[in-house]
Amino acid sequence: METAADESDLWFSRPRALLSPTVKSSDSKEILKSGLLGSRQLQKQLAYFLWARWAGAAAGSQGEGTAAGARPTAGWCWVGTRVVEQASRAKALLRLCREESESEERIQSAEAKANRALPWTCKSSAPSSSPHLHRSRRRCSSPCSTSSRRSYHYTALYAFTPPNPTNDALIAGLTAVLPLFPLLTARLDHNPATDRPFFVTGKGGAGALVVETTVPAALSDHLPLAPTPDRVRLHAPLPEDTPHMLQVQVNRFACGGLVVGLSTHHWAADGYSTIVFLRAWADTVRNDGVLPMDRPAPYGPRAHVPRSPPRCEFHHRGGNEFMPLLKEDEPSLPPPVVVVPASEITNLVLHYTGEFVEALRASVGHKFTKFETLAAHLWRKITAASGRADDDGRTTLHVTVNGRPRLGPEALAKGFFGNVVLTARSGTAARDVARRGGLADVAALVRKGVRAVDAAYFQSFIDFGALHGEEELEPVSLGEDNELSHDVMVDSWMHLEMHRLDFGCGGRQAGILPTHVPGDGVVMLIPSFREEGGVDAFVAIWEKHVNELKRIAYTMD
Repeated sequence: METAADESDLWFSRPRALLSPTVKSSDSKEILKSGLLGSRQLQKQLAYFLWARWAGAAAGSQGEGTAAGARPTAGWCWVGTRVVEQASRAKALLRLCREESESEERIQSAEAKANRALPWTCKSSAPSSSPHLHRSRRRCSSPCSTSSRRSYHYTALYAFTPPNPTNDALIAGLTAVLPLFPLLTARLDHNPATDRPFFVTGKGGAGALVVETTVPAALSDHLPLAPTPDRVRLHAPLPEDTPHMLQVQVNRFACGGLVVGLSTHHWAADGYSTIVFLRAWADTVRNDGVLPMDRPAPYGPRAHVPRSPPRCEFHHRGGNEFMPLLKEDEPSLPPPVVVVPASEITNLVLHYTGEFVEALRASVGHKFTKFETLAAHLWRKITAASGRADDDGRTTLHVTVNGRPRLGPEALAKGFFGNVVLTARSGTAARDVARRGGLADVAALVRKGVRAVDAAYFQSFIDFGALHGEEELEPVSLGEDNELSHDVMVDSWMHLEMHRLDFGCGGRQAGILPTHVPGDGVVMLIPSFREEGGVDAFVAIWEKHVNELKRIAYTMD
């Protein structure tokens, strides 16, 4: 074990309130209640920006003292993440949140969360040797969105080759742009009487946490980004109770390369909103910290307005979105599910060349879009790889659907920030999905499911919230972490233009990669940086099915 380090080896800056509040009300605190799909703008906006700089001098070359006692892989030892004795670390962490205006309780809370966020210090229970049955019975209120597997942060890594802006320039850009996005500095809370979630902004907000790290390696040695165990160090694992809606880790490589790890809470922002924020940040950095004048405010005056009177043309309760909340004394329980150790959920990337994608589309007469074709192809291959090619049991494809192009600009202003996502579902017998020559039929099934979630469906869902928002409802679950699934969930990033970010200085974006996804059957389609027209399919799957999926993933039958 490494000996205790001097306080000078670990330096943390004080938290800084970089942005001034815009006060239009005398209220000391305002509360932003989350709607079923998003939120509205507050009058008071104060973004607290917590900046933690880790700058230990000698930790980069030492591997002793890691959480598991193992030596880290060479080239991935971050400066300033050295594990030291608890007493010395506590002194350094205390300086992180010491401010006269903060209560001792807030300081202690911030200490604990910062301590849990340190890389290489996370503790986990020993995994079991085999899957076990688990009965899940969740009690919750209506969420901001029904697309989530649960209330969670989603994290992605964005790589940029040198030259890149300095960290100070990146932070200056964030400082300028965060007032437009108060949800990203808010705190998620629950009404104790109803257990319903709401966002607290202003001085009661949690702030956006930014961490800087230095990587003594060349970025080119680690491109293309791959789902290896090392990648989680580019964004420290988040505790489930983290208060921050936005967390950023700026990883500066020895060559000048940059990897930005960014996490946003899915109730505050969907994928489209995240790219709206990233573009605004990048534009501001290129503009020397000044927000471009043509940047639209990310809120619309008619966002999520129900009709008068509200009416529901579709079945949302007991259907795709919600079911009544079970009472504690009700004997009925959902069927058991199989839960495996977290280490058994494998993440991999399947690279599909533009040539393969076109050949796949040609095999069904170019009748379907690139997304419909690839989603159908992967649904078939994952179902077959899981050994269900002859199974009469049902399998469902869940597709996240962005409501913005469906609702139109009259309902949502350009650049609207929030969560406007519902889930389309297409289901049939597993044997029909996996059978030979069935790609066209499966692609047609995908198309039918996605097109059913149209403008009328979204408006009906908004009206459902107005009519039944006070009921105790439970979102239809898409599964929990480490739970084996017969279904597949596909999220497409192909039209979000996440691959066109530009922070300036001449560097180019060189990769996008989600961090670890613990859900079996989750697929993310990402534009490939290897070639024009190619697609990288990020897949989370049970390790026992990985080899078979790799074997059949590129077959056309």
